[in-house]
Amino acid sequence: MSAPGTKSPLDNEMIYRYSTTAGWDDIPTEIFIYIFKKLNITSLRCCFAVNKKWREIATCICDNQYLWQALAEDGMVNNGMTQQLKTTLSWKDLYFNSFLWTKLPSAVALKLHEVEKSDVRNMHVYKDKIIVVHPNSVECYDIESFQVIKSILTLNCVDVQESDDILMVVTDNNYDSNTHRVTMFIKLDKDEEINIQNFHIPLRMPGNGSIHAFVESLHWRLIGNRVYVIDKKCVLWECSAINRVLSVKALAKYYGEIPRTRSSIIHVIKEDVYISLKWGHLLTVTKNSRMFRKVNTTEVPTKMIENSKLNMTTSCRKGFTTFNAFIKFPFAVQFVDVSVAPLNMIHYHYDDPEMTCALQHGDVIIRGFVDGEIAINLLRDDFKYNLNVQQFDQDEVKEPAVIALDICELKGMHKLFVATKHKLYNILLKYPNDRQETRTK
Repeated sequence: MSAPGTKSPLDNEMIYRYSTTAGWDDIPTEIFIYIFKKLNITSLRCCFAVNKKWREIATCICDNQYLWQALAEDGMVNNGMTQQLKTTLSWKDLYFNSFLWTKLPSAVALKLHEVEKSDVRNMHVYKDKIIVVHPNSVECYDIESFQVIKSILTLNCVDVQESDDILMVVTDNNYDSNTHRVTMFIKLDKDEEINIQNFHIPLRMPGNGSIHAFVESLHWRLIGNRVYVIDKKCVLWECSAINRVLSVKALAKYYGEIPRTRSSIIHVIKEDVYISLKWGHLLTVTKNSRMFRKVNTTEVPTKMIENSKLNMTTSCRKGFTTFNAFIKFPFAVQFVDVSVAPLNMIHYHYDDPEMTCALQHGDVIIRGFVDGEIAINLLRDDFKYNLNVQQFDQDEVKEPAVIALDICELKGMHKLFVATKHKLYNILLKYPNDRQETRTK
């Protein structure tokens, strides 16, 4: 008897007989299914791009063996971590949706909703709602209707983000303007029961693992069910939700200066953390180590993307003139030169005095500017798609600078949410009505 995962002499004889006496189109579907079931995830993913028959068989295999999550994580940039939190789609639909970005040159932008709203600090999509953060309140909008479904009063709020198990709330420190208070809550069955108005809680709640706070924080990042925080002493912390309990541990301490910027410098690939200090300077803490290590540029090269606009005006959000994106491409992506980037990772450093906010969504970078322009960069094809909030208003927009933005994954389309100083926009990116199967080519 042959060992599991190996071909027996009978297997080899059967495959040889069909491959030498008939063309690929003449081989029975049963033989393809027999072979495809023995493929690993990466090989199976490659079958989608061969032809329609192979794609249908590979789809059938993934449906029957529940392989869509593994397939998506294997084939999507950064394992699909960002996209999965911004949709209610299944892994199957999310995987096919990731190919929509290649159709960006032919996309049409349509304004669906427009709301008068001022003093927006941050904005984040989570599943089927969008969280809009104001200094003294947090509003949750329904993705479809763009109606407020929940409003919570807060005090000095800077940022609010959600994952499946964690609610993260960031507030100003009254006694230290250079740091912020980052509080994590384990979400209840009804998150309306969480009172985020009162942040005067102890650093730890004895006997209660559902709340934790970092009083003096320089940077923070919510990734899945983990929150990463860099405190005032340059210690990197990881706060994770395990069995409905917050687990907190210190990962490493950096004996140097951590830059203060409005954009996050924390990047996570699976459980490995990368810190972008400045152009070309990276640190990493792997899941098996407890110390920072400098990353050589031969391991992770840095691409510098400088001023994309000619006018040199002052940004309306001081400190957001730089943005870093850290991307791990699937090894099947051919445009990544393995000799240049052996780990298949690239660090993109954007430097522009007119940039006011930015977002990384897989291998798509979306940036807002002081004049209302929105630039969507597709890194795999080095393509740029431009919008401007001015095109969605009949009258001239006063103070059109883009304060915050985020993206939502819907089946066959994307929704872009944009906040200026006085308005919120809900914009649909509509793609050509091609058959779904062609998206995998």
